[in-house]
Amino acid sequence: HMLLYECHLSDSERHYEKWISVQGNQCYGANMPVSWKYCTSPLIAWAVGGEGEMYPDHAGFPLGEEHGGATYFLMETHYDNPNLKPGIVDSSGLRIFYTERLRKYDAGILMTGHAVTP
Repeated sequence: HMLLYECHLSDSERHYEKWISVQGNQCYGANMPVSWKYCTSPLIAWAVGGEGEMYPDHAGFPLGEEHGGATYFLMETHYDNPNLKPGIVDSSGLRIFYTERLRKYDAGILMTGHAVTP
């Protein structure tokens, strides 16, 4: 499954630039960058069998700190290959549509339950 999180911390551009060329890293481990701990607001969640989500035409999710949203994001992907089969290739991804035309209503995410922690 995949999760896309908003990352909220001050001077986010400086933090983002440090990781732009990194291929990936283990989440919730000893080598996890400290700035990733500020990526806690899920924006997109997808799992096998999911068809994706679309906001209605009159709603959109604000992006950018100047609009109350995030400037950078963290995509977390979890794989399951318990039999360690070789040669499996992943071609999944996320497609996000961006427009400069503001929508009448801001969309949001309601998170309930327990947080994921090490």
